[in-house]
Amino acid sequence: MFQNRFFSSLTKTKIPGFVFDIDGVLVQGSKAIPEARNALRFLNNNKIPFVFLTNSGGLLEREKTAQVLTKLGMLDEIPNVRTVLSHTPYKAYKEQYKTVFAVGPIGCSRVLKQYGFKNVYEAGDLIGEYPGIAPFNMITHRAEKYLSQNGRIPKDKLQFDAVMVLSDPRDWSADLQIVADILTSDNGKLGTTNYTKNAKSIPIFWSQRDFQWKTEYSLPRFALGAFREILYKVVSIIKSPKLVTLPNEMTNSNTKLVHDKASQEYSVKKFINERVMGKPERIAYEFAEKELRAEFKDLYASGEEFELGDVYMVGDNPLSDIIGAKNYGWKTCLVKTGVYNDEYDLQVEPSMIVENVEEAVNKGVNQSSRLSKIM
Repeated sequence: MFQNRFFSSLTKTKIPGFVFDIDGVLVQGSKAIPEARNALRFLNNNKIPFVFLTNSGGLLEREKTAQVLTKLGMLDEIPNVRTVLSHTPYKAYKEQYKTVFAVGPIGCSRVLKQYGFKNVYEAGDLIGEYPGIAPFNMITHRAEKYLSQNGRIPKDKLQFDAVMVLSDPRDWSADLQIVADILTSDNGKLGTTNYTKNAKSIPIFWSQRDFQWKTEYSLPRFALGAFREILYKVVSIIKSPKLVTLPNEMTNSNTKLVHDKASQEYSVKKFINERVMGKPERIAYEFAEKELRAEFKDLYASGEEFELGDVYMVGDNPLSDIIGAKNYGWKTCLVKTGVYNDEYDLQVEPSMIVENVEEAVNKGVNQSSRLSKIM
């Protein structure tokens, strides 16, 4: 438990700020990490600003906040926390891209509509209109919604300006097929193929590219980065075929379509027009800092002589949380309640390695000039 402390000065005192990853730091799957309650309660009671910065997505920011606080049993105690999701930066593109394909959990298109995007479709919508587009799909048809709201999906004119990945798809087969179709299409026009060598795809936005994340299970699970790797492998094969003559005992023909590894790698690098958000990308930390400063201003709006001091990123993933925050200039706290363990080969050294989020907050506050000796 934390102990009471007092202000060390009344003149321009620096207040530490905390940015928390969620999965593996505050919760594991559906379960709360017990120390998280003590950490957040202490910060809230002592007017120390904090925000959530997560690579999860597929829902609105306020919904994610409520979801996390409910798991922690703190929704009544701390009714609101500013939250930056991996796809929060998508809001800036609502005017630039008029028709987009959304990837994520069923119903994720509503998030982009809330952001202000005009025409948003997802796998279930296209499957409802084109049953053969993803023959092995497990998605409920949702085209009826668009028949009433937007009219029938245009079979000959549906052209996407961008693909926006919000979160892990729930049906990898369906989204893999459809997104591969769109990326290899003629400028986003559904049902076409672009045969021009090295022609750029329409933009695909990735909310993040974490390869693994931590649930209640003993081993880390695949995350969105795994889907990204598979998609690009498939697209590379589609875009860089090579006809060669090989012996073939199974057919009368000796001509087979094969794929050269070097040309595949070249194809993906030159062909895919991708933009990546989320940690460890700088844009994620810029959005989090903006929210943290807004929270600081709300807490100290009465003219008190305080300023935001060191910012501590508390995370469990060295390859996203820690690397990104260190590059951004923040202090970093790596916890052992998630992806990281003592056998992990660290590429960068965090400011501190701690057992859990409570210890991270305790050490961070002790290093701060705002609060002095223990009472």
